[in-house]
Amino acid sequence: MKNIKLGFLDLYFENENSGTHRAHPFLKDMVRFSINDLTSPKHAAPAESVFGTFDIVLCRNVLIYYSEEVQKQIFAKLDKTIANGGFLVLGTSETLDPRIKSRYAAVDNINKIYKKLR
Repeated sequence: MKNIKLGFLDLYFENENSGTHRAHPFLKDMVRFSINDLTSPKHAAPAESVFGTFDIVLCRNVLIYYSEEVQKQIFAKLDKTIANGGFLVLGTSETLDPRIKSRYAAVDNINKIYKKLR
């Protein structure tokens, strides 16, 4: 939270008595979490994506447990579900699949945050 501008902090978070922050309810209402089997051949994408693409996908420390071939399949699914201008966040030991890398710009190389260009 120390790197968030004060205006954003006040707008999107409430200060708790313990010195921590909690997201404002209006922000939480815009967030949906879902569980999906990324390796399932039955599903091309998470069921929630039938309503549109995702603005951000957090896939941290997941891909390292799969073979390179399965990772390619997962990246293909993720790429289809992320909106243009949306973000993909990977674990620090994970890297983008070279086949989709040209469609993403690194926002933060250390924290593996990428923005989809097209």
